Amino acid sequence: MMAKLVEPATTMRHGAVDGGWPSDFKRILEIGWTFARRVEWSDVVESHLFGEVHNRVLLVVPAVLERMRFMTGGTKTRVFYYSEFSALRTKNDSIFMDDVGVVIIILPPEEPRKVTAWLALLSAINLWATCGAKVLLVNGPRSANTFSWEHVTQKTRSHVLSYLDVRPEHADRIVDLMQRDPGTYDAQSAWATVGVLPDSSQWMSPDSTQMFYNSLCNQVQHVVKLEKLTLTPFRAHKRKEPGEPAPKAGTGEPCPAATRGVNRKHRKRAEARYRDKQRSVVHKLDAVL
Repeated sequence: MMAKLVEPATTMRHGAVDGGWPSDFKRILEIGWTFARRVEWSDVVESHLFGEVHNRVLLVVPAVLERMRFMTGGTKTRVFYYSEFSALRTKNDSIFMDDVGVVIIILPPEEPRKVTAWLALLSAINLWATCGAKVLLVNGPRSANTFSWEHVTQKTRSHVLSYLDVRPEHADRIVDLMQRDPGTYDAQSAWATVGVLPDSSQWMSPDSTQMFYNSLCNQVQHVVKLEKLTLTPFRAHKRKEPGEPAPKAGTGEPCPAATRGVNRKHRKRAEARYRDKQRSVVHKLDAVL
């Protein structure tokens, strides 16, 4: 490819090249140069298989948005929730897979208690950016402690800027969508849509979670187009609704036990307890006599 970028009339000056090999290194270089000039490098056509690489979107959400794990309707979106930044371990293969192309990190509503938690966040950002993924930093829902919520934004931006001073080649892969300045209000942000959390230690309501995700789609649409996800209703148990007794098979008539209003298994257990009491009374009478 390097040979094709050179003008056709250019002369290769390789007289001073010495590979340190016992064979004729200059002759090998001439043959390689000749082959490279004859190869036709066509433009790479993006195939369906090529489009499937690095096409996943990873949502890294705090525990207050854990309901987003139950959202359905998409095939390319994954949700990973954390209670502390220390959960973003670089050894966790599920969030550092090769097909991840965009990572959206939603910051917690309050500042982490451990100072070392920021190291885990920066290590995760470094690994994602090194693998070629684009990392988006977004504010999470605002808590009642406004000072702590704004401090999260300031500390995150400060640490990321310090990281980019060391790794400037990753500057185009990290997108800052956080609050611009303390005290400012951005109506396009997802955190501004849901308002203030009544309790930052509890899950957000289903309606607020769905509203936050819809606003997040609008906020990041100039960078990535998120899938349309909906929050499915969560049911802990499928309770049997009361109704008419089940009919006897083939007759359409209620079962005899249901007609009497007594469950057959319940009646047997009651009879067994009654027999146990009778035996106990007999043994006590025998001991007295």
